Amino acid sequence: MEDEITKYVANFVQSCEQYEVAKQDLREVQENEKSIEILKTDMKNISSEYFPLRNQAEVVDNEIAELEIQLSERKMKKKRLSKMLEVLAGRATTSKQALVSAEQDHEKLSVLKKVEAEKVIGDMKRSWESLKLGYSNMLV
Repeated sequence: MEDEITKYVANFVQSCEQYEVAKQDLREVQENEKSIEILKTDMKNISSEYFPLRNQAEVVDNEIAELEIQLSERKMKKKRLSKMLEVLAGRATTSKQALVSAEQDHEKLSVLKKVEAEKVIGDMKRSWESLKLGYSNMLV
């Protein structure tokens, strides 16, 4: 019987050790499960913050893309307007030169025509005076 008691005590001690190990294992499993639940909750919280931020970032990216298109269009428009201004400036320069040239030619012609006109008028007056003088001598 002593053998049975010794065996029983040995089994009991072994069972107690296994019980303590099992109890410790159970605590570890429960702590791991608790950690996993905390991590899942954290992931849900992160997800609830992440998606709205990602959506806002996409909206901003779209706005930037739209603004870049507008900027590109305005740069092209500016280039066209600059070219048009260049053409107009060239035309204005050409017109100004033509105007100056025309005014100079007009001034030269005007002086010549004025001198010629004054000569013709002077000749006509002298001719008239001569005619009047000739007829008045005849009448006397």
